Amino acid sequence: MRLFLYDVFTSAAAPLVCTRLMLSRRYRTLLKRFYPEVPDFRGSPVWFQACSLGEVNVAKPILDAVCKRLPDDDCEMLLTVSTLAGRTAAESAK
Repeated sequence: MRLFLYDVFTSAAAPLVCTRLMLSRRYRTLLKRFYPEVPDFRGSPVWFQACSLGEVNVAKPILDAVCKRLPDDDCEMLLTVSTLAGRTAAESAK
């Protein structure tokens, strides 16, 4: 029953959260959570999820090490983040 109520609440709150994000300049970039831009990949990328700025900083050396071990043709990686600070750090590390 709790999961049902949680699903109902989050489904009802999603349009309100989306509207709030659209109206806020600071958090407008987080709207991409609802319709992310995923680049075209030749194959299956290695996907990393980092929630926060700290996890993005920890992921950088891991991403570098994975890329060194993979052949150049297969070094396709996707890094997704959950916070604005993490997104800013991930974009600056491209």
